[in-house]
Amino acid sequence: MASRGAADLGTTLLYAMGGGLGHLTRMRAFWAGAGLSSSRTALVSASPHAAHVARMMGVEVCAPPPTANRHRDAFRAWLQASIDTLGVTRLVVDAFPMGILGELDAAFFTAGAFADIHHLARRLRFDVYADRAPAMKASSADAPFTTTWRLEALEPVHDAWLVGHSLQVVDLELQDPPDPSPPTPREAALLAGGPFTLVVHSGDVDEQRVLAQVAQRRIDAGTAPARVVTAFGDGGWDSDSDADSDADGPLLYPATKLWAAAAVVVSGAGFNAVRQGLALGVDHEVVAFPRALDDQFWRRAARAHKDVPGARGRNAEPGNEGAAEVYAAHE
Repeated sequence: MASRGAADLGTTLLYAMGGGLGHLTRMRAFWAGAGLSSSRTALVSASPHAAHVARMMGVEVCAPPPTANRHRDAFRAWLQASIDTLGVTRLVVDAFPMGILGELDAAFFTAGAFADIHHLARRLRFDVYADRAPAMKASSADAPFTTTWRLEALEPVHDAWLVGHSLQVVDLELQDPPDPSPPTPREAALLAGGPFTLVVHSGDVDEQRVLAQVAQRRIDAGTAPARVVTAFGDGGWDSDSDADSDADGPLLYPATKLWAAAAVVVSGAGFNAVRQGLALGVDHEVVAFPRALDDQFWRRAARAHKDVPGARGRNAEPGNEGAAEVYAAHE
């Protein structure tokens, strides 16, 4: 492996593979506050929203071809070729320490001329992931990560693995970059319409329906405004046809201004949704959805016990009552 001296001003590659907006949002928050200098920065993502977020970050997109991003060897070969072409000297890997397909194995790390490698660690269903990334079970005499940034409590086995494969593990509470821009005309219209319940989600349409029904339960109980505003990452389902997609990216992303102004927010229990709700101190109804590699049920429970970074403010403690049944009805 390359020497771990201070990184030069070569290219930084931000590895944010994964679905939805979560990986992109987490990487955007980290990069805005990391203070890592680079003459060129590229974002690796197969997300349809990558170009939109990359423009906000002021970085370029390096998108894998469809023929490569589902096959480990092909993806590794493409990624290594991209690293060589770009002259990458720093690598930042989000969520999946050995890559989404297990392609970031010991041979990959050894071949790269990296001055430093960072890892953003959020909760991971480690046993499931280890089965997908067999290289995690192989012993290594070298620690691939210069710094692992631990963003929330991890499963003990996951935490121990990272400690053994990092030169240092540092706890970090992410903060989204400020948004000094004035509201867009659409945002201004929504904000001027009176108190509202915000339903926000970048998941699929069935999950959006679940959240909308959970919001309706709050409205029926008299604990949330009857006016509902939706911010869905794909433009998704909306009973009032309010969720039109922006032409150049996901609807109202980031939805910071709406989060801050909402009387009640209803969302899934993804990493970013939970931390953003806690940071803003909003009345936040959190619904956990099943995920292959994330543990939203743990995160929702940890939030209820204020056991997640940034836990403060006035946070509702409603249950997932009924959500599982509603979700099952749309499977």
